Amino acid sequence: MEYEQEDDELSELVEDFKSMVRYGNSRFFDSDELELIIENLMDDCDMEYAGKAIDYALRLYPATYEFKIFKVKRLIMEMEYDSALKELDDIERNFTLTAEFYMEKVLFSKMTGADQNSLQLLIKAHQLEPQNPDINFSLACEYVKKSLFNKGVFSLTQALKEDETLDDQLFTFSFLFEESQNYTEAIHFFEQLTDNVPLCKGAWFALGLAYSWNKEYEKAIDAYLFAISLDETASTAYFNIGNAYYEMNDFSHAAQYYSETLRIE
Repeated sequence: MEYEQEDDELSELVEDFKSMVRYGNSRFFDSDELELIIENLMDDCDMEYAGKAIDYALRLYPATYEFKIFKVKRLIMEMEYDSALKELDDIERNFTLTAEFYMEKVLFSKMTGADQNSLQLLIKAHQLEPQNPDINFSLACEYVKKSLFNKGVFSLTQALKEDETLDDQLFTFSFLFEESQNYTEAIHFFEQLTDNVPLCKGAWFALGLAYSWNKEYEKAIDAYLFAISLDETASTAYFNIGNAYYEMNDFSHAAQYYSETLRIE
């Protein structure tokens, strides 16, 4: 009930702002309210009103760092890269820099195809917020791209310990290893990860994939079974076990797990 009340209050706040814009009503919003309004509008991808809210906020609070960062986010989302770069440069000259600033620079670099500096930017962000799971997750990705696998495992472990929901995004790392066809390193990477976070379903699933790429099907099955022990509804794990049995010409077991996949889905 408390969350529903908060959602209702936020919706009312956003509607009050939209009404002010549409009809020219007079309404004061403090900086905290404007921050909530802008976040909500950007989450909903309502960039027209998000832009108006950011401009309004900067007129009232021109020296507020958070609204400058919001403006950068909007410009990047709308692919106005030259303007975004000018805003980033202005922030760098005039404000104390935060981890969020460096994360926006990483996003800007990736969107403009100039992401060779992403690792150094992420390291700077990490120095400011070493426990931030999103920073650690992104840092792990960059380490893997640069074949710094031990550092990647360490950063990813930290991310997963801080935010278990990142489990669902581990496919990102499987994709990186599959793209590079670095299957032996993938096995070693995910073996270390399952040692570090043994109750992470996604880590076991990724280990199963790595074993399958290397045609170690019995080990793949064991890894998938462990993932299933953590989440019995993991239908893709059942399906992949079926594939592993099929590759070993054990068609009866393959059919069994394919049927189990259909039952769950």
